[in-house]
Parts: sequence; structure tokens; C-alpha cells
Amino acid sequence: MTILGRPKLLAQMVTPKPAPNGTTPAPSPVAAHPILLYDSPMTVNLNSETIQMIPLEPAHTDGDTAVKFVKGDVLMTGDVFRSEGFPAAAITNGGSVLGTIRALDILIANAGPNTKVVPGHGPVTNRDALVFHRDMAVTVRDRVRQAIREGKTLEQTRAAKPTAEFEARVAGPANFINQFVDALFNELSAQGR
Repeated sequence: MTILGRPKLLAQMVTPKPAPNGTTPAPSPVAAHPILLYDSPMTVNLNSETIQMIPLEPAHTDGDTAVKFVKGDVLMTGDVFRSEGFPAAAITNGGSVLGTIRALDILIANAGPNTKVVPGHGPVTNRDALVFHRDMAVTVRDRVRQAIREGKTLEQTRAAKPTAEFEARVAGPANFINQFVDALFNELSAQGR
């Protein structure tokens, strides 16, 4: 049974959208639907732990939430942050790579110097990794934005390798590099930037 959830998460459970591979999952059974919906920060106390639910604007999907365990000083990010691999937005589920960059600022603001950061993928890490990941994403975003301003095509932008200096440190699946650059190019182009 799911207790808490975002309204857009519930909508996706009731009417799933196609996955990147083109298949559409079956709707979730009613028993799996969240009972309590929220779209603003919520605090829950459980077993003497204060748990903060931090809703994020569309980032990996349009229903992301970060979860902060205050006493334990642990921040769970879901797929909004990956300690290995470039940012990935599930566009078919309302995700936004530009929103992911903005969400990283919120995650950083909720992480202290000793916070354990539990990513959606990769090993547990810390606030410094969030800062690096955000700074890397902003640098690549700015390079892609500049390529668009110069009239470069997506293929030319990819060929310029805007992620090259970060690839060894970020690691992760190689196909995420093009997905990240492509998503930046498409979102920035749609905004006319």
C-alpha cells in the first residue's frame, strides 16, 4: 500500500504513459494508489524520525519528491540525481532536464556537510557530489545554449562534445551522454534560447 504521493504520480498510475521503448504498462491496482496526496512540502514523524517530503517541479518526471530524514541526516533524491551517469529526464512522463538542473539546487539546499545523499542510481554520496553534478550540468547546458545561438544543429552540437571533460568522472551508461545533450538541445530550442 502506498501512503503518500503526488497528484501527478497518481495520474500516471491510473493512466500510464508509454515508456521510452513504446510499451505502455498496465494501470496500477487501486490498492496501490496513494492515500494522501500533496504538492507542497510535508513533514511526517515516524518512529521518532522527522521525515520531510520535498516535492520538486518536473525534473526526472513530473511527480518527483526528495525525502529528507532529518535526524539521520539522509537525503533520498530518487532519479533526479544519479551519482553515476548524466542527468536523465523521462520526457514521456513529464520530465525536464532543465527542471532537473533546477531541482539539483533544491537538493543542495537540503543537504548539509555531513548529509548522506542516496541517489536513484549509483553509490551513496554527499553534498559535494550534488554540487559537482549541478555545476557540470550547468556548464553543459551553457555550452549547448551557445551552440544553438551559433546556429549549430543537434549533430554538430553532439560532435562538439560538450560533456567531454566530465565523462570520466561522471561515468554511467554511454547512451546517457547523447540523451542528456539531446534533451538540453530540444528543451533550449523549444524555449528559443
